[in-house]
Amino acid sequence: MKQIASDEKDVKVDLILFNTQLGDIFSCEDKPAEAKQADVEADIKKAQDLRQKRLLYIKSILPHPSLINTVEVISSQFYGLSLTIYGSRMTETGTIIHYQKGAASLPPVFSMPEVAHFLLTV
Repeated sequence: MKQIASDEKDVKVDLILFNTQLGDIFSCEDKPAEAKQADVEADIKKAQDLRQKRLLYIKSILPHPSLINTVEVISSQFYGLSLTIYGSRMTETGTIIHYQKGAASLPPVFSMPEVAHFLLTV
């Protein structure tokens, strides 16, 4: 099993889903609407780095490394009333592709279709 380097810096996240076989499989960051855009972008970059590390780790424990192209790791970012889902995949050649998977916002005024869209995204 691949071990974390002893000089690896600890990273704190707001929510993490952990699986005993695969390790960290989902993380979520949360920022209030008043947060600076730079802080939100720093969270997005941190989540991207974590997704990349998860893919590398998962590839190292797969019985057949070529199966990595079937694995997707996701993270999410709440910013005020908005939710954005990000995903990452690795190709068989080791290239990691990061992308925005979905987005939804809670409306400031109750609107059943918008609330339903938000819940479907979550």
